[in-house]
Amino acid sequence: YLHGSGMALVEQHFREAHRVLRNRGHFVILNFSYRGDPVSDRRDVDHLAHDWGFEVVAGGIRPFTLWDGLAFHLRRRDATA
Repeated sequence: YLHGSGMALVEQHFREAHRVLRNRGHFVILNFSYRGDPVSDRRDVDHLAHDWGFEVVAGGIRPFTLWDGLAFHLRRRDATA
């Protein structure tokens, strides 16, 4: 329920993930929100990824057969690139 806690907390999580991950480290988010709007979720995660130094590897996919939540796979951009 990260998104439901407000964007300030969401940004804090992105900032902290960027801080602790090495270059090219992976950041996975399962169900960014429960607002039922996959287009908005993808747009928000794309924007946050760009702002906090991540590339989107998989944006808003449904990789599980028994769960319909969206999964986001991000990777920390290489600081030397």
